[in-house]
Amino acid sequence: MSRGTLRSGLEMMKGGDVVYEDESWRPAPGGISRASFDFPEPIGRQQMSRYPAGEVVTVPHHTRTRKVTALLTTRTAAPFAAAAPLLPYAMPALALTLRTPLRGLLNSAMRLLPEGPSEDARRAAEFTIVAQAHGADGATRQGVVRGSDVYGLTAVTLVQGAELMSAPGFARAGALGPAAAFDPAAFLNHLGDHGLSWQLD
Repeated sequence: MSRGTLRSGLEMMKGGDVVYEDESWRPAPGGISRASFDFPEPIGRQQMSRYPAGEVVTVPHHTRTRKVTALLTTRTAAPFAAAAPLLPYAMPALALTLRTPLRGLLNSAMRLLPEGPSEDARRAAEFTIVAQAHGADGATRQGVVRGSDVYGLTAVTLVQGAELMSAPGFARAGALGPAAAFDPAAFLNHLGDHGLSWQLD
């Protein structure tokens, strides 16, 4: 994890984000956040915590939906595996701490950390993202994205987005989520050359 990622994580833990429910945004609730989710095998069921992802804001701008929920595996946010079960209970206290002068001390301490993981560690860090949609008729569909080296993929994603936006004929404007700005399948297929795979069920 890079210093920048850790700083972003602490900023998200501080709170002040929103949830999208009943077709409107409202301040996210504080307190303990616990859930579970069944990932495709071999991952299986995981303990989850609410995550203030950008999709909570961007998805309702291009898809009519009543609710958008973003979750992150608790072990992903935990500093070490043994702390994962305790994290949902520690989050409210941590959120309060990050609104005090102690936040400055944490920022100073982060400067002592390595700037980021090694390239080998980046390549070894795999991720799986599941997007699930529940229809009014009770039907459920899901998409699954898998890859590794989220730092490298971020760089490739930014370059590809910049190239597409600078191409002749690109006429979309404003604050757009990636799925609204670009053809999602074509964009994901481009990332396939960099180790990303995706499927719709």
